Amino acid sequence: MWTWRRFSSLSSFLRALPNLVGLQIYHGISWDTLPILSYAFAEVSLPTVTALSVPVTLDGILPAFPNVKTLACPALHPSSRLLTAATKHFPCLDALAGLRSRDLDHSQVNDMIRDFPHLRALSVSSTLPLDPPDLLARLRAFKQLTELELVYQDDPKLLSLDALVSGGRDVLLASRSTDAKVLRLWSHDTSLGPRIVRIERF
Repeated sequence: MWTWRRFSSLSSFLRALPNLVGLQIYHGISWDTLPILSYAFAEVSLPTVTALSVPVTLDGILPAFPNVKTLACPALHPSSRLLTAATKHFPCLDALAGLRSRDLDHSQVNDMIRDFPHLRALSVSSTLPLDPPDLLARLRAFKQLTELELVYQDDPKLLSLDALVSGGRDVLLASRSTDAKVLRLWSHDTSLGPRIVRIERF
């Protein structure tokens, strides 16, 4: 059983790693453990960590990682507390992975552009439906993107592979960045797991 003492020992161990640049905390943390974990990290600073992957419920530990530039979360809703906390604690964020796009409206896109002006890499973890038809096009408002990842699933209610490639290219071509662009399309196969089905470089 996880206790405050054990989490405190964990945070002390992490502070003793001078070259720690990435940290991933998996799902499976119970609700009663969340405040203990947040409290254990309350007085901790891990400035060497630049990449962080956490469940959406762990917004309480973000202040311990002041220099994060890459944030990953398996199911990151635009209105989640984790993303709201990231706007405060990660002003230099340039890569975001795990965004759920089904409820992403124009105002939320504008909020993200304002809050993460340096965002250059975006990974969308949900499939894109045919309706609303402009859902993918909304991402064109991100004017610094150089990398985009989308999820493909063979389903008549979802965007086809060709539509994802075309729409994804349009998103990246709308970017003002002069860097090379990369579009990756993933498929979640229940038997084989996640796999890349298409990579476009331009």
